[in-house]
Amino acid sequence: TPPVILRSTIMAQPPTSRRRTFPNEGGASNAKVCFFGDSFVRLFSLVKHRDLNITGFKGATAKGLARPENPNRLKILDTLRRRPRAERIVLSFGNVDVHLSYFFKTYGQEEPIDLVEIAESYADFAASLPVPPGAEIIVLGAYPS
Repeated sequence: TPPVILRSTIMAQPPTSRRRTFPNEGGASNAKVCFFGDSFVRLFSLVKHRDLNITGFKGATAKGLARPENPNRLKILDTLRRRPRAERIVLSFGNVDVHLSYFFKTYGQEEPIDLVEIAESYADFAASLPVPPGAEIIVLGAYPS
């Protein structure tokens, strides 16, 4: 099992939420760094480099990645299979869970939400990713408000 590196970062929301094409999205298998995340990950598209692959999922949650048939999870797994030379996998999920789901569940539906359970299942997902030997998995942190 590759090491999972937990890092914190402050990320600003990109100026637009419309669908954009990112370098190496979908095709080439030569990307060395693969970014996956909710809309916040698109900030990294400001860095133009052929070794980067950036895949953003609008409204995606860390909680959703725990479900085996989640389409975002399946897309990540498929992309990693097509990127056999990836050296780093960067995951940036959790912002929707912390900034929307928590408040919606707590105050809108008056139901509890277990952020610890979500974080643990997210870490389990990250640790289970099929990455090449020596590749590093980096999980960027979401900040609660």
